[in-house]
Amino acid sequence: MSMFENPQDVMQEDAKDEEGKINPCPSPKVDPGENSYLPCFNVKDDPLRRITRSTLCDVLDEQYKDNYDDFVVVDCRFEYEFEGGHISGAVNVNSIDSLEDKFFSGPTEKRQLIIFHCEYSAHRAPRM
Repeated sequence: MSMFENPQDVMQEDAKDEEGKINPCPSPKVDPGENSYLPCFNVKDDPLRRITRSTLCDVLDEQYKDNYDDFVVVDCRFEYEFEGGHISGAVNVNSIDSLEDKFFSGPTEKRQLIIFHCEYSAHRAPRM
């Protein structure tokens, strides 16, 4: 989600309740072993679950901490963009190789929430 996007413009209507609030993601196409513990939405013809800025703020404020052991915000922007300013605590991962090194170097027993972020969250983060 970009700071230039309005969630109501990109959410599917079925992701909202009667009051226009975002519901937890309906996930009929998702593996039954995968659960969504965050309020999220989908963009038309895109299976990726997305969150709003306010949900990210809630994650940073540990409002969902009972659902995971650890979380990381993966900033997929170029290094110079990351160094120009980034979400506090985010890590800069901007290639598939570095992503594999960071998350697939060995097994883990932790429940880890991984949030991918880029400037508009339209290209780089979804590709990662």
